[in-house]
Amino acid sequence: MKRGEIRDRFGIEGNGCTDCLVSCFCQPCSLAQMNMELKERAATGGMPPAAQGYVQQQQPGMDYKPPPQGY
Repeated sequence: MKRGEIRDRFGIEGNGCTDCLVSCFCQPCSLAQMNMELKERAATGGMPPAAQGYVQQQQPGMDYKPPPQGY
């Protein structure tokens, strides 16, 4: 869960059980908390370098080959 990853990354108290419960029973609150935490850390320069961050890769385009003649 992203909530656990954020908590581990920044050393925030908590555990997997509470992460699961908050995410299941109060998803809007959980998303708001994570968003505010990340925005605040980014604004204050408190973002550590990502050890295993998501790397966006360029996807190859689709290659369409028409059917053979006389098909």
